[in-house]
Amino acid sequence: MLNYKRVLHSNPGYKLGRIFLTDFWFNHIYNRQVVVLGRENIPRNKPVLILPVHRNALIDNMAVLTTRNDNPVFLARADIFRQKLLAKIFIFFRMVPVFRIRDGRESLANNEMTFDVSAHVLEKNKILVVFPEAAHNERNQMLPVRKGAIRIAFLTAERTNFQKDIYLVPTGLYYDDIYHYRHKILITYDKPINILDYKELYLENKQKAMLKVREDLTKALTDLSIHIANDEYYHQVNQAREIFDAYVAQDMGKDLRQFDHKFEVDKKIIDVLEEAMEKEPEHFDKFAHKIDKYVKGLRDNKLKDYLFEKPMSWGKLLISSLLAVVLLPLYLLMWINFAAPVCLPEILVHKFEETIFYASVRFAASLIFVLLWAIIWGIVLAIWVSWWAGLIFFLLQPLLLVFWLDFTRFLKKILGNWRFKLGKDKFIDLKCIREELLREFSLFYVK
Repeated sequence: MLNYKRVLHSNPGYKLGRIFLTDFWFNHIYNRQVVVLGRENIPRNKPVLILPVHRNALIDNMAVLTTRNDNPVFLARADIFRQKLLAKIFIFFRMVPVFRIRDGRESLANNEMTFDVSAHVLEKNKILVVFPEAAHNERNQMLPVRKGAIRIAFLTAERTNFQKDIYLVPTGLYYDDIYHYRHKILITYDKPINILDYKELYLENKQKAMLKVREDLTKALTDLSIHIANDEYYHQVNQAREIFDAYVAQDMGKDLRQFDHKFEVDKKIIDVLEEAMEKEPEHFDKFAHKIDKYVKGLRDNKLKDYLFEKPMSWGKLLISSLLAVVLLPLYLLMWINFAAPVCLPEILVHKFEETIFYASVRFAASLIFVLLWAIIWGIVLAIWVSWWAGLIFFLLQPLLLVFWLDFTRFLKKILGNWRFKLGKDKFIDLKCIREELLREFSLFYVK
């Protein structure tokens, strides 16, 4: 039988690998920006459960791991531990299985082992990471918080005779894109919840105590998340975050270039629209249909909303286009270079039925295949040209990958601006719809 308590064993190889995976590849190659708020809210040398929302499969784990240097232990879905070799690898990466009803009702008894190992981790004043929704959700909606993490906290409290502070740290994860490379993440650690504050209630009635903790945890996580509660108008409200963000940012005095400011603006837009749904349902229904019409127009014309708000000036567009032409040969060369290690793995990505795994597969593929490609061709160049040519090729691959991915985004932006400027007369109707939406939203906003 596998010894899951080994997750606490010190391993220099793991520490070195974690630094490369998170501090280098995740923070600077795969993502464009990682913003962390509230690190000071994580107690030091205390039993801590970090409880993040779960929106992006493995990327959520990496987001938490990149902010910690104390090597936390993760609870992970049990089905990935089925093969013994894989189970040993996951233990090496400090992961412990948690069993769900979908794994078979009889398997739930194995959670006694999970709870025991989890309590052992906390008793050692280490950090345990648990996703309290017990499932991931790619929509901007909170799923119900389950009791598993709360049970672990109270179990540890009982085992230590309520003599230790045990903290639950609600954690928000906010992405500007959960599918592709080179995007932004905001990680927010909220003020910790001390399980000892619920001691008297727990001793009086265990179920009431767990329900109270779940209620407090749900509120904290909802405040830390982009949560669109209404299913009927979910897509319209989600799209509205891009249409009205400049208007709201200006009113709030926020800078959308700062990703935490963008989060605050999104929250405000959702609050305004949810209040409008409740107070003026008929008016809002017409407003929502107008959003659908506008978004369809953008999609049909291959446009982005920001082009109506802040298109490039002719001068900037011409200079940017000239720069693109100058760099185009290098860009095309990078297409050839990365066709095998990055483009071919896209076949693997689209074999997953659940799109929420796309980013995780892209992250793993970029890491494994780009490094293998760099090693293979680095060796070939070292043999056939010189050792320094092989070394330079190897070291440049991550930087060239960033250039290639960012330049692709740059080209798309330039082409979008040209399409917008040259076809401006065709988009008058679309511009009128957008102006109507802004006027109507402004009325909701002031109310």
